[in-house]
Amino acid sequence: MFVNECCTWKQALAEYLVNSPAVCSSATSVLELGAGVGLVGLTAAMLAVDASRVVLTDNNERVLDLLQRNIDINFSHKQRKSFSVLTQCKVD
Repeated sequence: MFVNECCTWKQALAEYLVNSPAVCSSATSVLELGAGVGLVGLTAAMLAVDASRVVLTDNNERVLDLLQRNIDINFSHKQRKSFSVLTQCKVD
């Protein structure tokens, strides 16, 4: 149940960004903590055409591999130069 709820709110947020592009259009950077496979962060990156930096994080190595594949599939080599995919740090 939690997975479905998680996917539902991420999908809703991505749809909101697509339907309200002004939210991201003037952004100069994009940061998503806990990006998963990147639905929200990559949507924001596509809409933030002037973003010089996109940072997406997650703490699961398998998920980060899928995130990187999604970046490679959806963005040109030139666009990918602004991306950083990072493992989240644990703060005590």
